[in-house]
Amino acid sequence: MGYLVQASQYIAYTLVLYFILSVIYNRYFHPLRDYPGPFLASTTRLPYITAYVQGTGPQFVRALHDRYGNVVRIAPDELSFRDVTAWMEIYGARSSSKPSLLKDMRFYNVSRNGVPNLVVAPTDEIHKRQRRIISRAFSDAALKDQEPLLQSYVDLFLDRLDERAKTTNGRVTNILEWFHFVTFDFMTEYIFGESFSCLQNCEYHPWVRVIIDTIKAWPVISSAKYLPTLAPLIQIIALFFYRDILRRRRESFQLGLSKIRKRLARQESGHYPDFISHVHASKKIRELSLTQEELDSNSSFLVLAGSETLSTSLSGCTYYLLANQDSYTKLTNEIRQSFSSLSEISFAKLAQLPYLDAVINETFRIRPPAPLGMPRCVPSGGSIISGHYIPGGTTVSVPHWASYRSSHHFTDPDEFIPERWLRGGGERFVNDNKDILQPFSVGPRNCLGRSLALAELRLILAKTLWKFDMELCEGSFGWDMKQRAFVAWDNTPLMDGLSSSLGDKGEFLSRRDMQ
Repeated sequence: MGYLVQASQYIAYTLVLYFILSVIYNRYFHPLRDYPGPFLASTTRLPYITAYVQGTGPQFVRALHDRYGNVVRIAPDELSFRDVTAWMEIYGARSSSKPSLLKDMRFYNVSRNGVPNLVVAPTDEIHKRQRRIISRAFSDAALKDQEPLLQSYVDLFLDRLDERAKTTNGRVTNILEWFHFVTFDFMTEYIFGESFSCLQNCEYHPWVRVIIDTIKAWPVISSAKYLPTLAPLIQIIALFFYRDILRRRRESFQLGLSKIRKRLARQESGHYPDFISHVHASKKIRELSLTQEELDSNSSFLVLAGSETLSTSLSGCTYYLLANQDSYTKLTNEIRQSFSSLSEISFAKLAQLPYLDAVINETFRIRPPAPLGMPRCVPSGGSIISGHYIPGGTTVSVPHWASYRSSHHFTDPDEFIPERWLRGGGERFVNDNKDILQPFSVGPRNCLGRSLALAELRLILAKTLWKFDMELCEGSFGWDMKQRAFVAWDNTPLMDGLSSSLGDKGEFLSRRDMQ
């Protein structure tokens, strides 16, 4: 027994000594010792991990930038850059003599089958091959093919909302749920070949629910990789608090596999070319193919990327419009004066509405779908970023929310003002640094679904505002301040009142006429 006590004491003393030496090294001898940042964050990753797990990571990083400037040390081995030039220097294409900054895999998680998808491809060669295949499904030509399918789901979405508005006499509706329903229904049909019928059943499919719930577990899972000495303890905590989510995540992945297998068994898609159609077409080109495992891991990721982020943007647009009545009136007027019926609303025509795009850009700025920075690793030999030499092995990123909410880049950064994005928006915004806004990232690994995402946002938002008058319910004021942010936003219900914008004669009713 005495031996065990002595061994335990020895281990404890060793760990304490290791911690003390780590603190001294990180603060006074580490290659990043001269970069500004708080003492605690420069010596241990615990402050960052704590904020990340609590869902306050964006606020944590913003506070550090506001205090220390455009370059700040947010962890012993990590720097955050709030600078326009950093976008291309971190995420942009590089010459053959300069290796790319690859993903910091402590932050990212691979698929359940252990095979990297497009986002976490470990090498540029694997990423380039996968992207060449998958990008065919998100090309301009593919976008035209997808429009009838998306239109049909948006029309069903409107019908369901209309039924609800009539049966409840315009009472409260959680619009966030319905944005989830329409975006996941469309993406599951496009990727898996069949919808999960959320709109049809007016409820979440279990697969969709677990995808949304998993966002909360992501930071805890990543923490074990950031803090390897505490990994066993963190894994026990994760199993205790997220056992049900992790179990349902395994089951949902298997369901996704079955959907892909079922679609592959069919030689042809339905009425419209889908994701698998484009993957099959790529096989006709030499050396362009995905393994079955790569197809599995990419499919589930594409559904999540094309649904959760979009519903986040739609709910953000809706909230900020209803909380800012001048902006709401301007946009509804632009939409209703441009189209005399819902059937006239199309991708091409919506792209010509300047205030609609201004509202979307301002929503991306004030509430970006991915609020944190997407970390990359500086290769051996180091790199120059924003005029600073950064040693190899350093993790670097540009944080979306902290950068877009900075007075260094925008006038009144915490105010929702779509006019700043209009041509000739006025002297007030002449010094706004709009190039900092990169919600789809930049470089060879930027979001390949950008065109589809913008088309979906415009279509769903425009048709909703054309058909319905909306108002924010009392309990939803300050909704944007109640959200936690992990790798994506943990959205809380957004309660709105809905009523038809049309009278018995098919003419638009003013808000006064509706009362």
